[in-house]
Amino acid sequence: MRLTRISKVLIGVAALGVGGFVQATTGQASDQGTKAIVNLVPATESKLELTQAPSVTFNGEIKDQQAISGLAADTVTGSLKVLNTGNTAGWTVNVAVGDFKNTDSSSTAPALKGVVLHFTPGSVNNLDDSVSSAPVGLGAVLKDTTPQPIFKADAGNGIGTWEQKHSADNITIDVPNGNEPGSYQADLTWTLANGPS
Repeated sequence: MRLTRISKVLIGVAALGVGGFVQATTGQASDQGTKAIVNLVPATESKLELTQAPSVTFNGEIKDQQAISGLAADTVTGSLKVLNTGNTAGWTVNVAVGDFKNTDSSSTAPALKGVVLHFTPGSVNNLDDSVSSAPVGLGAVLKDTTPQPIFKADAGNGIGTWEQKHSADNITIDVPNGNEPGSYQADLTWTLANGPS
């Protein structure tokens, strides 16, 4: 039937041509939309991993048994790094501090008392050109083993490799009056949890 219809049109044009003119008809332009579909499947199961955490050293002087307040870190070694290959639930890094124990076991002062460690937010860096929205660096005040959030990504954010880098000025310590001079060391425990806190 379609071939028959085409034949009739051609015959009609030929017949008009005999009379000396051909009336041309202009076709109407039309737009047509199509779709480009992309299906992305992770090559492996999504990985959420804390790959690095910083260590901190302070060097201060106790003068006449006075308290030390806001002593900035002398060195910060390493940074806080999170690798997220596709977890969309968000994530949170928490940190807690243990007792500052004297490294000299024969000392009469086995540990510092009343120490407070302060973190202000460090710079947040995108380490692999991720287009995901960035996580957020948080301030933390550490007095004991109670975990405090310090780096957080809301749901849908923080995919890729992200770093929070603290400078020496971002980390300070308060040591109350009454503590003895010595070399003390505490454990910082960093924990990565799935989902924002």
